[in-house]
Amino acid sequence: INWFVFFTILGVALPQSLLAIIASVNISATIPVPPATDFYSQGITPIVAFPKLALTSAISSYDVEFPINISIPVGGKIVLTYPAGFSFTAQCETPLTSMENNDLNGFSSGTVTISSLICNSSLRTVTLTTGGAPTQSNDRIRFLIQGIVNSPQPGNYTTAGYTVDIKTKNTSNALLESKLS
Repeated sequence: INWFVFFTILGVALPQSLLAIIASVNISATIPVPPATDFYSQGITPIVAFPKLALTSAISSYDVEFPINISIPVGGKIVLTYPAGFSFTAQCETPLTSMENNDLNGFSSGTVTISSLICNSSLRTVTLTTGGAPTQSNDRIRFLIQGIVNSPQPGNYTTAGYTVDIKTKNTSNALLESKLS
């Protein structure tokens, strides 16, 4: 980056000595980027398990969204495995009333619903069983869950241990797909 041009475009006049210092800063050392991040795919087809309240030890609902390539049958499962330090309240097993939860695959054909939720704090898993209709191949799945107790350790997307493992399974519990948020 030509910092002189950058700040001139912004209309900020900086002394040459300050520009020399700014130009010598290693950008990759100051802005952490997770390894192997595909920004195009994450922008077009994100894999997300994101808290509504991102405070440590807070009880939060989570927005979960991801693409699938293989259809999930009625009675199939979506299993979310949270990192160490996360747990669940009893509220986790009650589906939220929301537009997302009324039809997990949105505008795609069939109305995919939540048949049940099972939350296991010792395994750190949330298991959603689908109902209503099977998903379609290449659908986007989106739903909200509640009662997730965030880890007491602060962190962000660059911190190890802050990803959620997402697995889809058929009615026999055979793995269909595995993704990482």
